[in-house]
This record gives sequence, structure tokens and C-alpha cells, in this order.
Amino acid sequence: MKDTSKNVKRTTVWLGTTAVFMGMNIALSSFGVPVPGGHLYMNDIVICTAAILFDPLAAFLVGGVGAFLGDMLFYPVAMFVSLATHGLQAGSQQGRSSAGHSSYC
Repeated sequence: MKDTSKNVKRTTVWLGTTAVFMGMNIALSSFGVPVPGGHLYMNDIVICTAAILFDPLAAFLVGGVGAFLGDMLFYPVAMFVSLATHGLQAGSQQGRSSAGHSSYC
């Protein structure tokens, strides 16, 4: 008989932490700091942190889907652009940061 409790727990932890980071991304997507040449949005901090801590799928979900949902609430014009750009941002940063070590979840 297989012991699947460890896999279920890991899946639950993965889903929970991904959801928490996605919620933080949505909440912080409306806050921006003006910088020369544009704005720095606070959700980029969450995206970069998720890219360092999580696997590529979780990083894409936090970055792409979280930014998509945040823009759907606060600025719907750019929501599809955010899905692509922030998703690729999280995926590319995750690929560079995980060379040689495993993800947190």
C-alpha cells in the first residue's frame, strides 16, 4: 500500500503558498511609485520573490495570472499584456535563480 499523505501535503502546501503569493500580487498591483521613465509597481517585489522561491509553474501563476487578475480589477486595458509580460518575467527569473538548487515548495 502506498503512502500518499506526503504527496497530498506537498500539493496542499504548494497550492496554499501559491495562492497567498497570488493574492499579494493582486493586492499590490494597484500601488506604484513614480520613477524616471515610468512607474515601479509593488507587485514586482512579489513576482521576483515567487520566482526565487517556487517552481516554474507556481512562479508563472503568481506572476502572470496574479498580475492579470490585479489588472482586471484596477486597470483592465493592460490585463492581457500583464499576463504575458509578468508571466515571462517570473519564468525567466525562476530559470536563472534555480540553477543548482531545488525550489521551496
